[in-house]
Amino acid sequence: MCFVDLKKAYDSVDREMLWKVLAGAEIPAKLIKVIRQFHDGIQARVYMDEGELSGWFFVTHSVRQGCVPSPLLFNIFFAEVLEVVVIRFSKDDVVLRSLVRLEEGKTEARGGEETPLDRVRWTIWGMLHAHDAGVVSRSAEGLARMMTIIVEVFGEFGLTVSEKKTETLLMPAKDKPTTTTQPSPPPPLTTEAAGQKNAQTTEWPRDVAGELFDRPKVPFRVKIRLLQAKAIEVLLYGCMTWSPLCGHYQTLRSIHHRLLLRVIGYKRKKDTYRQLSYAQTLKRVGCQSVEATIRQRRLLFARALARQPDGRLPKRLMLGELAGGGEAT
Repeated sequence: MCFVDLKKAYDSVDREMLWKVLAGAEIPAKLIKVIRQFHDGIQARVYMDEGELSGWFFVTHSVRQGCVPSPLLFNIFFAEVLEVVVIRFSKDDVVLRSLVRLEEGKTEARGGEETPLDRVRWTIWGMLHAHDAGVVSRSAEGLARMMTIIVEVFGEFGLTVSEKKTETLLMPAKDKPTTTTQPSPPPPLTTEAAGQKNAQTTEWPRDVAGELFDRPKVPFRVKIRLLQAKAIEVLLYGCMTWSPLCGHYQTLRSIHHRLLLRVIGYKRKKDTYRQLSYAQTLKRVGCQSVEATIRQRRLLFARALARQPDGRLPKRLMLGELAGGGEAT
């Protein structure tokens, strides 16, 4: 997998090409004219090395930073770029042999003979986030060829791949030794470095404790709401995609139990610390357990995916199964 980062993505959009892409996407001509009026004639000036402002100059590229329609305009523009990438992929035999497929049990539902372009459209080759992308391939040769095509197509549309921020992740097949060189061991941890690391790791709990627990005049219900908003949301961030085991639940339950006891008023130096069980603590505070919260959010996430069209990648990944994973044949 290769994580691709674009260099100054919004600033590199060719506006004349953007208007053509919008017209090809069947955007009404009247709406395109309105959008152009927001971009045509924009002028700017910058600070020079001496601290003086330069003269005014026209801005002929980019979409407006901070403008509400800009993310949508870039997504439409980027979708056209990816469409050209998919067409180039379908004409390359090396790429076709290295694509990652999903076993969905629905190939007969699509009907007809599958063309190379259809194969690329129904494979998992790219995962997008904002203006970044993760490119997936089953072989190093296929990934290299895919990146070559991507760089070429991006260049044709005026986009540039940032080499410094582009990284590659190797996921070896099962029972197959890797041939990559091992990284050098980290330097020994000195007392000073250990102190700095410990200070960084304890900064957040101390901050939460100062805001939640060490203020006796704060109402009890306010402490509970602050705990839920600041501590629990951070603790369970992204839990709708987790597959936790019993040990994971036990660790989360212990952390949640300790935080709730602190909100109630128990402290370690007192003999009554841990006097209340987790179930009694939940009943006294009036909140649900971490297990119930995780399962509830996973069900809500699954329901949201089930409502998506069949062609959407998140739904296909949830209901399908990755095929292959070994060397390309």
